[in-house]
Amino acid sequence: MILSSGVELISTLGNLCIWLLAFSVLWSIWIWWLFPVALILVLIIFSQLSWSQVTYSMQLRNLLDLYHFNIYEALHWPLPTTTEQEKTMGQELNKYLMEGHISSEITFVHNVPTREDKNSIASEQEETKGQ
Repeated sequence: MILSSGVELISTLGNLCIWLLAFSVLWSIWIWWLFPVALILVLIIFSQLSWSQVTYSMQLRNLLDLYHFNIYEALHWPLPTTTEQEKTMGQELNKYLMEGHISSEITFVHNVPTREDKNSIASEQEETKGQ
């Protein structure tokens, strides 16, 4: 939710800069002082746009740091056990997501529930239905 509002803010500020400049160029023929005023406003908006992009990138990085193990699990990659392994596997994961291929052999991990797990889930569901 936070990231989508950040993207909307960046998009809105960028569009505002473009339309303000276009409007001021068209109307500066009749109103001579409009272009300098619009240029000052665009510089102010652009500084806010720069800060919004920095904030967005920091939020995105924090989310990736917080949930990076969920990315491994969602893609069925094995979880790294050491920091060195995490660096190398993170680079491989980045290459996999950006380019679609990996240079080393990765063994995918599928957590298929066993028969006992299925039975315990079924018994828990029956207990909740009875309550």
